[in-house]
Amino acid sequence: MNQILAFDKIRKRLKKLDKSVSGRNAIFLNSKLEMRGNFRPRGRVIEYIFKNDTIAYSTYNQLMQIKKDLPNDWEIAVDWKCPAIMILKDNRIYHIITGGHYMMGMEKEIAAVMFEKNKEE
Repeated sequence: MNQILAFDKIRKRLKKLDKSVSGRNAIFLNSKLEMRGNFRPRGRVIEYIFKNDTIAYSTYNQLMQIKKDLPNDWEIAVDWKCPAIMILKDNRIYHIITGGHYMMGMEKEIAAVMFEKNKEE
C-alpha cells in the first residue's frame, strides 16, 4: 500500500479528533536502562492532553476504532511500522512508539516502567 494514501486515509479521520486535544508533548526515548540483555529502549513518546477524562476516554475509544477499521493504514501512518501502544491515563493519552521491530513486545515493558507507582508512596 502506498504510504501517502495510508496517511491521507488516517489523517481525514484523525483531523476530527485533533480538535479535542488541548495540549501535546513529545519526547525522544533513548534510555540507558538495559532491558533484555544489552538492548536499550529507544523511540518516541507522544502525550496528548485533554480538558477532562471524559474527552480523553471518548477520543481513546475513537482512536482504537480507527485502528481496528484500518489496521494496515494505522501501522504505516500512525505507528510508523514499529511496535507501539497507546495508554489512556486520566485526561491524557500516551502513544509509545518503539525504535523498530527488534523491540517487539518492549512497548509494554516501557509503558510499565513509565507508569510504575513510586514505591515510597
